[in-house]
Amino acid sequence: MPIYPLKKDDKKTGNKNPYKEVDSSFSDIIRSIIPAPTNVAQMISKQVFGDSRMSNNSLSDDQKLILWDVIQRAQKRSGKANGGGTEYEDYGDLGYGSKDDFNRWFNRGDVGVVELGKNSLTNDGFKLASTIGRGRYWQDEKDPETVYYTDVYDWNSGENNFSGDGLYQKLRNHVRGTEDKNLNADKNEKSRMNFKLTRAEIEEIRRKKNGVSLDNTRRAEPAIINTTFKNDLWSEVLEKERKVGFSKGGKFSGRIYPSIKQ
Repeated sequence: MPIYPLKKDDKKTGNKNPYKEVDSSFSDIIRSIIPAPTNVAQMISKQVFGDSRMSNNSLSDDQKLILWDVIQRAQKRSGKANGGGTEYEDYGDLGYGSKDDFNRWFNRGDVGVVELGKNSLTNDGFKLASTIGRGRYWQDEKDPETVYYTDVYDWNSGENNFSGDGLYQKLRNHVRGTEDKNLNADKNEKSRMNFKLTRAEIEEIRRKKNGVSLDNTRRAEPAIINTTFKNDLWSEVLEKERKVGFSKGGKFSGRIYPSIKQ
């Protein structure tokens, strides 16, 4: 079912939600055949093939989890549930580096060759931050549990170049200098990165990562909703249960939340 642009103004910000479905099939193929980490493959896709579009199909489950958590952090930091923007610090303290690390890496370009290579290969938070960067987020006007993330892949030609002569700083400065400064809506279409995330999808991904059987979680969810713990994130419930031996056979121990029954 196609997802059409949401045109209505947000009542608080007066901004319009620019989300619309993106066909990223060509750039997805390009990135998949380039033998390089996602962030590098995305840069090559833009620089060589002129197409850096991304959609939900472009993200792995792990990347969706990171992006969801980044948006939650941005909402809390900014106080804006709708129409706000993410910053690099929002990637911090999620298990991939501190806020200071992400500010150092991306706002100052202070990352050495070894650190750059290692992070690009093994650090999922770093890879996502250097692939989609910062963007805007929007809640669905009818369902606040559905969030949209919108951005255009570019290198911010209007920003000042990094100071310093590190490899990453030089690379960023060079690529920024090659950016088209006369962009328009048509040109932006080839660089659009739009994602739609729902809490239900995110919680299902977390369940799968925690090795929980769907049958068990379906039986448990109504009980959780009816307890005083209804505001707990599902992942927190699973983690607490895991610590008391829940995970064997995918069964709830009932020692943390006694109301959960098999």
